[in-house]
Amino acid sequence: MSATEGNFVLGIDIGTTSVKVCIVDPNNKQVICKQAKDTQANVPSEMGSEGNKQDVPKIISALNSCVSRLPKDHLKQVGKIGICGQMHGIMLWCNKNDKKAWDCTETYMGCRFEVPKENVSALYTWQDSRCDRSFLDKLPVPRCHLAACSGYGCATLFWIAKNRRV
Repeated sequence: MSATEGNFVLGIDIGTTSVKVCIVDPNNKQVICKQAKDTQANVPSEMGSEGNKQDVPKIISALNSCVSRLPKDHLKQVGKIGICGQMHGIMLWCNKNDKKAWDCTETYMGCRFEVPKENVSALYTWQDSRCDRSFLDKLPVPRCHLAACSGYGCATLFWIAKNRRV
């Protein structure tokens, strides 16, 4: 299969501070093009320095910006997409009153997906430390060798359920 038959790979890295994208030709393992953008997505937390939250629409906007700056002729040749992102974080999607988590805006290239701020929670990142040791000790014991830690999505969900702060 040649690159013109959809053989390129689009790599997407949604990191803690920036979004990075690249198109790779897997035949020769060469990066064809790449883009990066700081998300500037940090938002104040009701927990002060113990909380670490980010604005999801800003992250998606940075992703859209990066992808839109890739050459269109290369994007048309993408046959596979690989995505990686922040570890352990969590966000909540709104699913009431027929609200959709994503909105699609038509563009000349097709559809640009946006995330309306009112339809999602903030992203509670892996750096969030709202779950102190005494809280973590009260959680159900995991059925594996790994302990729950502050910043893990599951621990944050338990904290939100107990404290009702979304």
